[in-house]
Amino acid sequence: RREARRLSTPAVVVTDQRPRIGPILGATVTTVLLIWLFYSVAEVLLLLFIAVIVSLYLGSVTDFLVARLPVSRPLAFTAAIFLTLGSIYVLGALLVPPVVEQTQQLLSVLPNYITAWQEALTRVAARFPRLLGGAPNPQTELVNAIVSQIEGVAAKAVPTALSLGHQIVNVVSILVMGIYMALYPGLYREWLIALFPPVHRDTVRDVMRDIGTTLKAWIQAQLLAMTVLAALTALGL
Repeated sequence: RREARRLSTPAVVVTDQRPRIGPILGATVTTVLLIWLFYSVAEVLLLLFIAVIVSLYLGSVTDFLVARLPVSRPLAFTAAIFLTLGSIYVLGALLVPPVVEQTQQLLSVLPNYITAWQEALTRVAARFPRLLGGAPNPQTELVNAIVSQIEGVAAKAVPTALSLGHQIVNVVSILVMGIYMALYPGLYREWLIALFPPVHRDTVRDVMRDIGTTLKAWIQAQLLAMTVLAALTALGL
């Protein structure tokens, strides 16, 4: 009877409710390291994203030419690249000369403005001696200010040149990556899909296809908006 009562009594399972520090600490450290990694390579990821957009643009233009003209895909891709470069050249030819001409005009009349400013400062100093802090020669103060500005620009010349070289390298890298991605989109897409578990690869493939379609539509909308804005601005001016 005691044995039957002991067997009929439910057993009480005692579980340890204390939090385990090891998994929490490991997850925290892993999260911090991942955030630091993405922060460190943020510029590279941004360049990669821009290269993807460039490749989608070139792919869209290539598809358009193949669908409208009896040409092969390699020839259409080459035409897309040259059409893009030609458009950039035409825009530069339209925009750069007026800017250079207006800058030259500004530099030609700038000495007259400086002379007028000096004369105005001289008259103000003669009429209100304490307005400029009692400066004996306002022209000297103006010249010193201009020299200080020139020295500041000269000090920034080397960092500006290095920054310009860095930007040129970034542009070349974007163009090269974009061209390769546009030439072999399936190859790079499958490489990226291979990073995911096999059970999820079909889903990732569908998601990437939807993302590509959405980005192509966004690029077309941006080009349309830029064209309309440029036409309306030119008409207004």
